[in-house]
Amino acid sequence: MVPQPKKAPGKAAGASEKPAKPVQAAQGVTTASATPGALTTTSTGSDTSSSGPFTKPDQAAYNKAQAELRVKIDELTSQVNAVQSKIELAGRDGPNAERRTALKTELDDMKRQQSGLKGNRAKILDQLKALQESSQTRARTLQAAKQKAQFKTVEEIENHVRGLERQIESGTFTLTGEKKALADISASKRARKAVEQFQVEQDAIDAERARAEELRKELDDPESKAISERYEAIKTEFDTLKAESDEIFANRNRLFEEKKALVVLLDEAWTQKKESTRLHREAGDRYFKKVQEERQKKAERYAAQRAAAEEEKRKEIALRIREEAEVPAYQTQIEDCQTLIDFLSLKAGGGSSSVPTPSAPAARSEIAGIPKLETRTVENHADTLVARKKKGEEEDNYFVGGKGKKKGGAKATNGAASSGPAPETKFNLPLATLSALLSLSIPPPSSHGDISRTIGDLKTKKAWFEANQARVTAENIAKADVEIKRIDTTSKSSQSAVVSAVDGQANEEPAEALETPVPVTSTDDVVSETTEVTA
Repeated sequence: MVPQPKKAPGKAAGASEKPAKPVQAAQGVTTASATPGALTTTSTGSDTSSSGPFTKPDQAAYNKAQAELRVKIDELTSQVNAVQSKIELAGRDGPNAERRTALKTELDDMKRQQSGLKGNRAKILDQLKALQESSQTRARTLQAAKQKAQFKTVEEIENHVRGLERQIESGTFTLTGEKKALADISASKRARKAVEQFQVEQDAIDAERARAEELRKELDDPESKAISERYEAIKTEFDTLKAESDEIFANRNRLFEEKKALVVLLDEAWTQKKESTRLHREAGDRYFKKVQEERQKKAERYAAQRAAAEEEKRKEIALRIREEAEVPAYQTQIEDCQTLIDFLSLKAGGGSSSVPTPSAPAARSEIAGIPKLETRTVENHADTLVARKKKGEEEDNYFVGGKGKKKGGAKATNGAASSGPAPETKFNLPLATLSALLSLSIPPPSSHGDISRTIGDLKTKKAWFEANQARVTAENIAKADVEIKRIDTTSKSSQSAVVSAVDGQANEEPAEALETPVPVTSTDDVVSETTEVTA
């Protein structure tokens, strides 16, 4: 198991301590020096105050320190694993222990094999022991008796008796000597029985010794001897392995102390790793917090600038709409009517005047914020125009008022032209005047006599415009006020949405400003929507 950071290395390992598993190399990201016992933290983050300048933590330096510490952790891990392997080898569960266990199992098997022969062997040994003791006792008793006896064998007695008898027969003894010789012969004959008993006892001793020798041969069975020899060989190997294991086991305390020191260094490396990671993370948090604050301020400034710009734009639009609405209604139409009345009055009186043109939008009073319009004016070229001929017929360049169908009128005109001068019913109008009359929905005069009718229609139209001017102007102002109020409401809603977006997404770059669409309503549009003048 890999030692965890800030974990106590554990108490000193003794002879009874169970060996730990090998330490595996840890995968982590930290910053610390690679020297055992001299691990120092390397801060890769910029620790700056909130009011001072701030920089992003150096990721390259941080990664370099991480790699150095990882190499050191791997080195310490390898050392711990090597010591752990030695501890396992010295432990009771090492390779030698397995061999010892195998030998012990084989010894037990041999003991079980010998258990069948053990009973008979014990009996034989008991018999052998009894025979040995009996033969030894008898031999000692016989030896003692022989030492006390005058003669050792029957032959010695017989020889002694025959010698005494020959001496008696020869008459060499005196009477006293002869009596002693006879007494000695009698004693020797009596001792013969005892000496004969010596031989019987010796034969019994020899028989017991022969039986003991037979029992010894039974004990020297080849199968039992092979088992015994194998047992002795295994026992010798077992004792050798045990001695080696005891010698290695005696160094386990030293190995545990070495492992303890390495684990302490490894724990220090993990502690430095954790501390370095914490410092780097805090530096990054401070940096990104500062970035977020700057984005928040930037977004707020942007929102304020956009709100101010939109407010200024709204005010300009409202002012323009208000000024356009305050322009008197039908003012252009009234001026056009008066111009046409003056022109037609001069035309009816036979005078000449320049071609009247309707009041152009440029003639209106200039409004603040609206550029001055330049309209095209129509020049009068009535004297220089040439009639265009179509299919052999001649037509004037000016409008000719008259009645009747087109084809009939054309034929009558051709007939009049061929017979004499044009009748007085023909009446020509400039194109600009004709356009002005048509825009007011007033039929143009068809002859000089019809001019009075046209002037009357123009005066009636002018009177109607003047009568409704105040009312329509007031309606335009009311509509402008409603439109201005709607624009104000839309602007406030847009500002609220912008503030919400800034508060909710301060960590993102502010979006581009959205233009608030404002409808542009001109006075002419308001007038055209209010009423439609008909002839």
